[in-house]
Amino acid sequence: GKQLDKEKIEERKRLDVQRKELAKLQVQLTGNLRHERAKLHGKQKSLKEKWSSLVRQEDALRAEGKQLDKEKIEERKRLDVQRKELAKLQVQLTGNLRHERAKLHGKQKSLKEKWSSLVRQEDALRAEGKQLDKE
Repeated sequence: GKQLDKEKIEERKRLDVQRKELAKLQVQLTGNLRHERAKLHGKQKSLKEKWSSLVRQEDALRAEGKQLDKEKIEERKRLDVQRKELAKLQVQLTGNLRHERAKLHGKQKSLKEKWSSLVRQEDALRAEGKQLDKE
């Protein structure tokens, strides 16, 4: 039977390489995300602990009819700013991930379509070849 011409064979090799690269990218993306999320979670946890400790101190002082000293009040403001920054970071991280995943998905889809088209062409050529052989 007829064989795919050299050009098609080259394209097939190229597509296969791209497919493997995209698969690697996907793994990296997932790995990076896990790492970033873990880092963020660690920071949030530490912040929550500091915040809780301050609140406990404030409650204890209030029970004695006292207030937090200026230093503690400043720390509380700092922690509040950090908390807001971390929340923003989390939103960015999630947004970036969605964007990266969408980009990757688009590339994979386009690659899959090219690959399918090549396979159909190859099947058609094979079928043609078999019919030609019978005659």
